[in-house]
Amino acid sequence: MTDKIIIKRIKSEEELSKFWEIRDQYMLEDIIPNCELGELRSEEDKGWFFLDEYCNHMEKLFRRKQDTANPVFFIKDDNIIGFASYCTYFSEDGKCFIIDFCILSQYRNQGLGTKAFQEISEKEIKRGARYFALNVYNNRNKNFWEKQGFKFDGQDEYGSVLMRKDMSGDSSAKLLDSRGFDLWSEGYDKDVEISEQNNQYPFAAYEEVLNTIYNKVHKHKGVILDIGFGTGTLTRRLYDNGNKIYGIDFSKKMVQISQKKMPEAKLIQFDFTKGLPKELDGVMFDSVISTYAIHHLTDEQKISCINEILQYLKGDGVIVFGDVSFKNKYEMIMAKEKDKDLWDDTEHYLIADEIMKLLPDLKVDFEKLSYCSGVLTIKK
Repeated sequence: MTDKIIIKRIKSEEELSKFWEIRDQYMLEDIIPNCELGELRSEEDKGWFFLDEYCNHMEKLFRRKQDTANPVFFIKDDNIIGFASYCTYFSEDGKCFIIDFCILSQYRNQGLGTKAFQEISEKEIKRGARYFALNVYNNRNKNFWEKQGFKFDGQDEYGSVLMRKDMSGDSSAKLLDSRGFDLWSEGYDKDVEISEQNNQYPFAAYEEVLNTIYNKVHKHKGVILDIGFGTGTLTRRLYDNGNKIYGIDFSKKMVQISQKKMPEAKLIQFDFTKGLPKELDGVMFDSVISTYAIHHLTDEQKISCINEILQYLKGDGVIVFGDVSFKNKYEMIMAKEKDKDLWDDTEHYLIADEIMKLLPDLKVDFEKLSYCSGVLTIKK
């Protein structure tokens, strides 16, 4: 017997049929008879949730490509102990809306609901969720979600009570989920190797990207800042070549791994979406580089980041970004179509033509290295 709860994505028609069966039972026993909060629903409104039309509508959301809704079972010791459905709107503001959430009656009052929500929230935060929202219909539901950190958030257009949990102050969501990066750190290099060997998004031509950056920066030997240095694959080469290295990374484990490789480097755990850390004040860099990290910034944040970097860059210095990147939007659309099953819609990839338009007073150059990667160079 284990305490672990597995979140199992429902895929087969048989599983979906089972999902609707226990979900209808939950509605009939727990929700419909106990609607204590919000505006009273008519019998017709209540009946809507059991119609084929509603099921067909939801199943379309389960199958759509963008902002896909997820029907899941909660599994413990090989038994279904509950279910949920939820949707994270990555194309909008990162809201994860919980449509259904239930622990079956025989498994309640054991803390399993809290554990199940923690599993879902950690998974969705890692994917880019910024806050959680849901409707509550009775005081028992309300009390449970308050214990999870949700607060009253008014009513929706149907008069149902809304609750919301913001993640901005939640340490589990901090710096695009640093825990997620920590968990990835041990397998990061292997994931890169597999992707590169298959010439596959996101790490196609990875080694060529690193070599290109190295050759560009090598000409500006001196003080280097690496934003998002990861396990230090490139930074270590520059360090061994006699450069003075500064680095920023989300992940504590990434910092620990790289510090062992470069004991004299100044490596800082910091969320660079918030700018540059105070520890860099007064330092001027010959080169500022970033590999496979800048995509965590929106286009607006990228420009803000570049403008801040320029304040730390020497007159003849250079900024070099290597990442999933494209000459124009059409190339990105074609790459996304090619890798639609792998594509991460939560990331914001470099499009050289757009960056050039936004930085007309700087010298911007783009070198394409694969169908989904390249190197962007910026000089004063």
